Amino acid sequence: VSKKLNTAVNGLAFSSSGKYLAASAHSGGGAYVWDAKEGTELVYRPGWQRPAFDPSENWLFVTDNKQVIWMRVGAWTAEETIPAPETRKCALNHQGTLL
Repeated sequence: VSKKLNTAVNGLAFSSSGKYLAASAHSGGGAYVWDAKEGTELVYRPGWQRPAFDPSENWLFVTDNKQVIWMRVGAWTAEETIPAPETRKCALNHQGTLL
């Protein structure tokens, strides 16, 4: 992962099934998602940081330090946002009910 990001990793998340791996690069390098089994890069979004998958594997949450962004897993598109200035991390509880 760090070879692809060419910098230190500041966020790392596996989906609950282990199918996907998401990582973000230090200093705003962006977020990547890979197929964990094949190693295939599925998506890259510049500026996005600190990924976290929900337990149902329907959503990937990231931040861009201005907002929290819901990305639909598989489509890899931003679906919703919450304004959250200075947010630098995303995390979910085990039930996926608290962000």
